[in-house]
Amino acid sequence: MSSSGIHWRLQLVPYYSSGYKKYDGMEVLEESCFENALHTSGSSGNEYFGWRDAVNCNVSELAELIKERFPRLLALSLGKNYKYAGWFVDMLGKAEAGELPLSDVNSDAFISTTGKSAIPSPPLAERFELNGRHFYFVEGRHLNPDDDWHTKYIDIINGFRIAKIAAFPAYPVDSKSIFEIGAYWEGAIYYISAILGYRNIHEFVTDADNPPPSSERWSTFFAIWNSEGQYEFLKAFLVKKMMGYPECKLSDDDPMQHWLRFLEEFESSLTTITSRTYRTHNPYFGGSNPLHLGLILSHLEPERRLI
Repeated sequence: MSSSGIHWRLQLVPYYSSGYKKYDGMEVLEESCFENALHTSGSSGNEYFGWRDAVNCNVSELAELIKERFPRLLALSLGKNYKYAGWFVDMLGKAEAGELPLSDVNSDAFISTTGKSAIPSPPLAERFELNGRHFYFVEGRHLNPDDDWHTKYIDIINGFRIAKIAAFPAYPVDSKSIFEIGAYWEGAIYYISAILGYRNIHEFVTDADNPPPSSERWSTFFAIWNSEGQYEFLKAFLVKKMMGYPECKLSDDDPMQHWLRFLEEFESSLTTITSRTYRTHNPYFGGSNPLHLGLILSHLEPERRLI
């Protein structure tokens, strides 16, 4: 409702585009890449979104016009969102019974037009910001049945790199699928090579110990691949591969002793680690390359590959 309580306002935005700039009691992304789907009854009456030809439309006809005239909005709204869909169905059921949802511009709570029932606020996405990058995590399976799990994350990573609000793949630690886990860690290998630009393991693990604090690319890497401390398993895998551990022999004054000690300490810690990463497939859980990582870089010349 407007502050006067006389007129109502409505704005359609993609689910993950809300939450950044106040606009008449609703928060929307400041620089949007979709159509401005704003309607106010005070200025437009029942000419929805200023469409004079929609005055006499029923619900289904208006929905078809929205799909036709807001293509970018609809494209950004595609996806699965069971929590929001559940809320919307419940709200729609109340609306069809005459309990239309209203919210004051100064409140996040919803009430019905009749005042008979309270309508809970919709479940909003939890959004984050790191070094200027707005993002949210996408839960669930990231692989489709026909996907090549070795290369799937190329599209995922390239997709969130160009998005205004990035969809980061959540760590699939609870997945029972070794392919989901393998694809996730292959994504890390691709990101290190293609986005961070590393071709040498030693240079990468050294820089990763002290990354530039203001680097959006580094903060993105750790947000995705160290959300639960799981990066240590990838680091150990890479160092092990770099060192040829445990067969490597080094003199006491060799600078690489630092990495040998890291591996020895990491190996010792495995007996006491209780993290969820240790209880599922990870880059270090057995053998020299248990997840067969590196095939995601097979299109590159050998000298341009991290592993």
